[in-house]
Parts: sequence; C-alpha cells; structure tokens
Amino acid sequence: ETRFRCKPDNFVYNNMLYVLCKKESSGEFIDFSLMIFRRIESPDTYSYSNVLVGLCKFGRFETAIEIFKEMCEAGLVPTRAFVIIRLIAELCRLGKMEEGFEILKVVEERKLNCVEEGYSTVIQALCEHRLVEEASHLFGRMLSQGLKPKLIVYNSVICMLCKMGRIGEAERVFEIMNKKRCLPDNVTYNSLVHAYSEARNWEIA
Repeated sequence: ETRFRCKPDNFVYNNMLYVLCKKESSGEFIDFSLMIFRRIESPDTYSYSNVLVGLCKFGRFETAIEIFKEMCEAGLVPTRAFVIIRLIAELCRLGKMEEGFEILKVVEERKLNCVEEGYSTVIQALCEHRLVEEASHLFGRMLSQGLKPKLIVYNSVICMLCKMGRIGEAERVFEIMNKKRCLPDNVTYNSLVHAYSEARNWEIA
C-alpha cells in the first residue's frame, strides 16, 4: 500500500481478515485485524463475518457486539449462524436480555436458519433468571411459529415453573411436550415429581 500506492480492494482485505481471524489460533493478531477492518471503506458481509468470528473466538464479546450492531445498521448479517448464536448467548450471560432479544428479532425478520437455536438460547437464559412471563411469552411465540423446541428448552421451562410453584402451567407444558412427541427424560420427571410432592399432591406425584 505504501510502496506502490495501490489501495487494497475488499477481496484482499477479506482474505487478510480470513487468515488472521479464522486461521490464527493465538489471538495475538486480533487488534491488527480490527485495524485492517477499520481501513475498509465499505465493509461487506465477509468483512464483518470474518472479524466477528475472530472476536468471538478470542472472547472479545463487547467489541463483537459493537461490530454486530454496525453490521445490522448496514443491512448485513453474518455468513455463519454460530456467530449470531455466540453473540446472543454472551448477551444473555451478561444479563443483557433486551439486547439479546433484539438480535433474535433481526434473525426472525431475516428468516435465518438459526432462528430456532436463537429462541432456545434466549428462553434458557430467561428461565435461569426466573423471568417467568418473558420466558413463557417467548416459548408460546416459538410454538406459534411452528418451531420445534428441543428437550432442553422444555426442561428449562418446566423446571422454572416448578421452582416458582406454578405446577399447573408446568403440567400444560408437559402435555404440549407429549403432543409434540418430544420424549421426557429424568430431569423432566424429577422436576414434576418434586413440585407435586412439595404441594403434597401425592397421588399425581
């Protein structure tokens, strides 16, 4: 660039970012990658995706969230679904549920193939924080869109409801689970048995 006074195009930039962010294992070049990224006049999907992969890979989630917001404002989405899921999971871990839900809405609007996994990630986080109304609403929304919750999602909702003493609602989720042919496991049964025992409803327990 300095010697020949030729500005690299996006193809060159993206190849550099690919090597530094996806192939490099130590993480020592991630700041150099960001410097390269910031020199691109019009970053494209691959520019953003390569940097996001590197940032997530090396635990730089705060910066990854900022870059993702910029990407959304530019009307682009990452090429790799796992990048989005990592961002949602990290936001939820940090207790930033609203921001996680905002990313989920983008995923939903763009009809990306990771929407089901995105819902699962947010619902599990809401259940862990015992945000009953929010988790129940999102779970209902997931079902209404024809998405198929996995066993871990059903168990998260059932365990949360049982711990909160809302056994009737837990039983309804258990019935939905059976209708959807998702087989319960020991976690499902243990939660329900314990909840009914606590309520002294021995017959159902």
